[in-house]
Amino acid sequence: MKLIKIIKNLILAAIFIPLTTAAIYLLAATIGAMIPSPHNLQVKQAIDDEKTIDLYLLSTLLHVDIAVPLNKEIRQQFAFLKNDGFPLTHPQLDYLIFGWGSRRFYTSTRTLLDIGPGPVYTAITGDSSVLHVIPSTDLSRLPDIRKITVTRKGFRTMINNIRASFAHSANSRPAVLKGVSHGLSDAFYRAKGNFNILQPCNVWTARMLRSAGVKTGIWTPTTFSLMLSLD
Repeated sequence: MKLIKIIKNLILAAIFIPLTTAAIYLLAATIGAMIPSPHNLQVKQAIDDEKTIDLYLLSTLLHVDIAVPLNKEIRQQFAFLKNDGFPLTHPQLDYLIFGWGSRRFYTSTRTLLDIGPGPVYTAITGDSSVLHVIPSTDLSRLPDIRKITVTRKGFRTMINNIRASFAHSANSRPAVLKGVSHGLSDAFYRAKGNFNILQPCNVWTARMLRSAGVKTGIWTPTTFSLMLSLD
C-alpha cells in the first residue's frame, strides 16, 4: 500500500508541478506586458521628416515575426542574402520577414504539427539562436496581421539592430545554415544571443520594436503578452 501511495504522489507531482510552473509563467508574462519597459524609446523625427513607414507583425500561437517593406536601403543592408540563394532581386518581392528563435526548435518546426518533445526540451533548457528570413509579396491585406507605423529614423534604427543580430562566420559574413529551409525560399542564419525560456523569440521581437520607438511591456515572452503590451 505504501508503494502505491508513493507512486500516486509521484504521478500527482509530475502533473501538478508543470501545470503550476506554466500558470506562474503565463501570469508573469501578462504582468510583464502591462508594465512599460524602461527601455522604451521616444524616437523623434526631424521637423522636415513627416514620412512614416508601415511595418507588419505576423503572429502564430508561439511566435511573432516582423515584416519590413523593401526599399533600396534594405536591399543594400541585406545584400548578402542574394549570395546565399535568397530571391532578393525577385520582381515580386515586397517584404522581408524576420524572426529570431531557438536553433533546434525553429529549424525543425514549420507548423504546430511538427512540434516534438526534443526541440521543446532544448528550447526550454537553452539553445543557440538563429534568424529566419522569409521573402514575401504584398501582405498588407492579409487577415490577422498587425500594422505598426514608425518614423523613418526609428525604422533605420530597427533595421540596423536586426542586421546586428546576425552572427558572422570566419569570413566576416553572416553565417548561413546551408541546406536548412522550410521550403519557402527562406533562409536560416546563426544569430547572436542564446535562446531560453526567459529570453525567447518574442522578447527579441519586442526589443527590435522598441528600437523603432514602439512602446512594449517590460517582459513579453509569449505572443499574447507581446500583443497585449502593444494594446
